[in-house]
Amino acid sequence: MKAFILGGLVSLGLAMNLQAGDSALDAELGGETYWEDLTDGTIDLYENEDSPWIQRVQLMGRFQYQAAAVDGSDVRGTDFWETYSDFRRVRLETEIDFLRYFTTKVGVNLVDDRRFRGERNTGFGYDDFVNAWVAVDLEDLFDLKVVDDLDLQFGRQKVKVGYEHRQSSNDIYTVERSALSDRISGQEGRPTGFMLSAEKGDFALDLGYFSVSPDEILASFDGDGFYYASLGYQPNKKWDFRADLVLSDSEGRVGEGTGYGWVSALSGSYETKRKGVAVTLAYGDNGGAESGNVRARRQGNFYGAMVMPWYWVKKEKLQIVGQVQWQGSEEAEGIRIASRYLRQIDDQRGYEIENGRGDEHFSAYFGVNYHPWKNNTKIMTGVAYDELSTRSGQVSGVSYFLAFRSEF
Repeated sequence: MKAFILGGLVSLGLAMNLQAGDSALDAELGGETYWEDLTDGTIDLYENEDSPWIQRVQLMGRFQYQAAAVDGSDVRGTDFWETYSDFRRVRLETEIDFLRYFTTKVGVNLVDDRRFRGERNTGFGYDDFVNAWVAVDLEDLFDLKVVDDLDLQFGRQKVKVGYEHRQSSNDIYTVERSALSDRISGQEGRPTGFMLSAEKGDFALDLGYFSVSPDEILASFDGDGFYYASLGYQPNKKWDFRADLVLSDSEGRVGEGTGYGWVSALSGSYETKRKGVAVTLAYGDNGGAESGNVRARRQGNFYGAMVMPWYWVKKEKLQIVGQVQWQGSEEAEGIRIASRYLRQIDDQRGYEIENGRGDEHFSAYFGVNYHPWKNNTKIMTGVAYDELSTRSGQVSGVSYFLAFRSEF
């Protein structure tokens, strides 16, 4: 039944397209063919700004596959070498502008590949909803003059904390986001809630409240939630600054909500046509109301920093990128390394890395990204070094990555 929601929206767009006398195979929209739209990551199925009902229907998708090898040693000094490959994302989305002031977006993940965790089944087919929201343009609807833009959005949506999480999975420069980015973005990656977004001059403000109740499409608001605030400042095209804050009702109880009590993040970036650098600083509290030795080891404050420079060797074709990340905590298990791929060593071969939990983690990454043709298709290679201090000893590893990213 859930998949019919997406199918119905796409079918509606196709029907409107045919009624307008356009061919989804040959028509040109705004001087671009559908093939040009495809390489840009979207297909305009229908567009008619004069229609009072539906103004635009877009179809979007992404396909991501990657492989990795990890060479390292566990807390006992035992060496390991493991290889992995998985369908990272297969996703289909549709976005519709309707009634002049409204937009809705629905997207589904079509694979749940857990081979990197030792499972055999790749899980093709409907997995879960990645987006399911509707937004209204309040600035246009009420002809407001005090702001440049004002939108209210409700539904299942992405909450962005820190620089890396503001980039889509197709746009990120490293094969995987840093462990710090994973941590501050929370364990509820696509929560249900309200987001009010305003822009005025060089400033942007996002304010939201989100439910952390279990959900498949839209969650209820009968349990705990979290508050979100983000202030942006972009004085010109080169510089961009953000301050983010997340405050959880659940205080970071195990398996609930964001996974922490609160977190704050400051991020900034400087970018020209050929080079750029991004920085994120984060500080938060793991929270937690339960007692017990295990829980106590995962409480207390945590903090970290990420620096990522990049350079285009050939504009829009060949890019090199580096990243250095450090995170630490007050307690013995207050931070954790990213889920792919070093962290999986524990589960598959019996090596001891304390499930990737510790009190200090350093990582360094170098990669090369090649775009065979312009826009949103690229081949990524990278090598990363991780060093984790756990309560039982030191874990270190070198990971080698090869990935393919494409929007369609």
